[in-house]
Amino acid sequence: FIYGSLAGGFYAETILEGTLFSGTIFAVMLTLVNTLTRVLSYMLTNVENPKTITEYNGALIKKLTLFKFMTGFGLLYYSAFLEEQINGSCGSSSCAQKTADLLRGTFIGMIVINNLLEIGLPSLLLAYSKCMAYLSGSEEDELSEIEAQFHSADHGGTLDEYD
Repeated sequence: FIYGSLAGGFYAETILEGTLFSGTIFAVMLTLVNTLTRVLSYMLTNVENPKTITEYNGALIKKLTLFKFMTGFGLLYYSAFLEEQINGSCGSSSCAQKTADLLRGTFIGMIVINNLLEIGLPSLLLAYSKCMAYLSGSEEDELSEIEAQFHSADHGGTLDEYD
């Protein structure tokens, strides 16, 4: 997963050198790879079988941090420090400018993607559930505020807040 993200980022950086789109494409790939590594982190932590919830959370956080660091900063590290030594030059622009463009595109892409996932996805799911309820013919009475909170989506915990 991690190497796929880095290889895709290298490819996007090579094709779209010096543009904002290379960082945006890397942000999309980073989101997908982070989702896959999140599943992998949970699977590896479950295989470890820690004795307490505290040990489980600690092991999970270590894995998530390691994977996110490797996927998120691998391409930036390569662009800033290794590309000139490996290829002999950074292309038409300086390595610092290339890294800045990549970083700028990645930040903008991640902001847009995260906002779409946090705002757009729940809105779409709510509209879908209302549409399905309407099509099934089960008209529900107006719910009170407390009943609406009870039927709302489960938060799941605070670990997801750090993504």
